[in-house]
Amino acid sequence: VMAVLRDNVTAPVVHKVPRPRPALFVRVDQAAPRRTTPVTDVTTVFIQVYGTDLDTTVDLIDGIRELCFELDVIDDRVLGWSEDSGPVDFPDPDIPDVTRWQFIGTLTQALL
Repeated sequence: VMAVLRDNVTAPVVHKVPRPRPALFVRVDQAAPRRTTPVTDVTTVFIQVYGTDLDTTVDLIDGIRELCFELDVIDDRVLGWSEDSGPVDFPDPDIPDVTRWQFIGTLTQALL
């Protein structure tokens, strides 16, 4: 997911909030992968967009949502993507002057 987003999104794509924090960026986090067969893993992925204005933040997260449904076309290792929830306004209490939106999905990927 990180590689695909970095290749297709102009904002920085990171795992942790960078210091100094850019005005607009995408944070990707994940739960521990679950082995579902000897050759596949399923992973819950959390995608958050941080921005200084609502329109830019929502536009970016909507574009990323659409891109996630094409992951299996872009990367042969991806066997499927399903959206679990979101996008939803997800304010960060540590930085109240920033807009943060999140959605959650499940990525199924081949291990070989």
